[in-house]
Amino acid sequence: AANTIVETFTETDYALSARMFIAKEAVKNKDYKTALTHLGVIREVFASDLQAAEALAMMGDIYLEQKRYKEADECYKAILAVKEWKGKLWPRALYGRGECSIGMGKLSEACVYYERIYVMYSFYKDWASKAYLKRGQCLANLREYNKAVETLREMLKHEELSQFPEWKEAKQEIEKYEKRI
Repeated sequence: AANTIVETFTETDYALSARMFIAKEAVKNKDYKTALTHLGVIREVFASDLQAAEALAMMGDIYLEQKRYKEADECYKAILAVKEWKGKLWPRALYGRGECSIGMGKLSEACVYYERIYVMYSFYKDWASKAYLKRGQCLANLREYNKAVETLREMLKHEELSQFPEWKEAKQEIEKYEKRI
């Protein structure tokens, strides 16, 4: 049905929802070629719509999974360039940029992206939790164990983050890193 809508109403709002549905289903089935085709159309034809931002985030995630870090980073950077899209997609985009930086071997750069998330977007607790842990791990990979422990201990001061799986992992990481100090 979604394909029929896209064929009949190619560049209308009806097609926007249908294309997003097709893209999400394609991602579930790991049919990234189909997903990227529909997400690309959403991004170009409906450029100012919030769903274009969602399409960019999904494209970034696909490229990241495919280890196409520069292309993924461009998608995440494009989200951050539009003030009207500020919201839950921004910490997601910053996290994606951090992941791309790690993939390209730029750990110090990744640390900055993760820190921005929990400093500027701490009210998105799920992203803050992920960002604290990832920054701690990046610092440890840079052999900056004191800073890694400091970052993770700071995370544990925020009791509201205890509901997320990263909390338990942070405790384990602290123990591991303290042995290296």
